[in-house]
Amino acid sequence: MRVLVVGLGEIGSALLEIVKGVHYATGYDIQKPSELPEKTDVLHICFPYTEDFVEQVVGYAEKTCPMLVLIESTVLPGTTRLTAERLKAKALVVHSPVRARKADGIKWGFYNYTKFIGAVDKKGATLAKEYYESLGFKARVCAGSEETEYAKLLDLAYFAIMLGWNQEMRRIAQAHAINFYDLAAFLETNTVESGHRFPRPVYDGQPIGGHCMILAIQLLQQKFPSKFLEAVLESNEGRKKSG
Repeated sequence: MRVLVVGLGEIGSALLEIVKGVHYATGYDIQKPSELPEKTDVLHICFPYTEDFVEQVVGYAEKTCPMLVLIESTVLPGTTRLTAERLKAKALVVHSPVRARKADGIKWGFYNYTKFIGAVDKKGATLAKEYYESLGFKARVCAGSEETEYAKLLDLAYFAIMLGWNQEMRRIAQAHAINFYDLAAFLETNTVESGHRFPRPVYDGQPIGGHCMILAIQLLQQKFPSKFLEAVLESNEGRKKSG
């Protein structure tokens, strides 16, 4: 099977290394342009979402003629279906967002987190599941592409809300000269001593880093404006200014 991975950042590079151990695979990145293959069977999309994301994916698919397009990126809901419509049945389009972080090792994430598959049609879902399992990944088919698109955004937003609340707890402690470590111990023992039935995770309260969580909130806000998410963005900006 011929596989092409487009976007060779942390995610794409790790994925390419995995795929090379099973199939014939090549990579392409716009930062270091090379010649694209004229024909491929599977096309992985591993570059970040932008306003012209669909046009970029369609362009790569039309140039390389894949049977299966796998969008690994965090995207605006509706992107997968729109891409499929633009390709007009030239390829099966599937969304399967990556869950991995550098601290754990990106390859560890691929092998340990279930690959949720959101396809536009059943054939795409079946082929994607078989393909991911050929790489040694756990795979689960969802009802459609919107399910995985929203799931990834909500997952990231969920974590961002927790981080935002940790920022607020620190501000409350500072405003009233309260020892934050005592507060943290109270919450942490609540987690452990309840047998993790009532978790109260405590984080450092630093500004939210990386690009994933803030992007997820911004994309989710386009589909469902939320005061919860507005509060997270406001909290994070305040934390950045406070140093």
